[in-house]
Amino acid sequence: MSDSDSLHSMVGKRISEGGGIGVRTTTECTVGEVASTLAGILDDLKEDDRRWILIIEIAGVPMRYVQVLVTREGGLWAECVSDEFLGPEEKLSNQQRELLPLLGWQWPSPPAGPNWQFHDELLDTGTAIAGLMLRTLSEVYGYDSNCHIRVILFPVADRIPNVGEE
Repeated sequence: MSDSDSLHSMVGKRISEGGGIGVRTTTECTVGEVASTLAGILDDLKEDDRRWILIIEIAGVPMRYVQVLVTREGGLWAECVSDEFLGPEEKLSNQQRELLPLLGWQWPSPPAGPNWQFHDELLDTGTAIAGLMLRTLSEVYGYDSNCHIRVILFPVADRIPNVGEE
């Protein structure tokens, strides 16, 4: 069994076991290991009745991450870190900020939407969101398939409003 298969199995086990709201499962792997299975993981999370957050983060400075919220309706709302959450010397370069909207990200709109965001009802598939997240990691942040990452997964309470709700 490959590491990517074990990652997908771990997520499947977490979905079936549930666990408390906010209880996090963290797995370390490489970008390459998550690349082959991320679309399937996102589709599995969409099919579950609960709301989930999945975060892929690269440890170290500057902290970079992409994340997905599975909405109440089973949609996928993706985000990637914005300058608002980065220190002065960690901010995105002009080139990185120019590339993000070309990939499909919408500009941050603080205070309600402080991160770069992506949500599209027509492209609301695990394949589309996984592709966007992986392209962001490689093309914007410059991480190759051997880069070590953390995949963090946890269910969230239904009372938390969807992104963009007031």
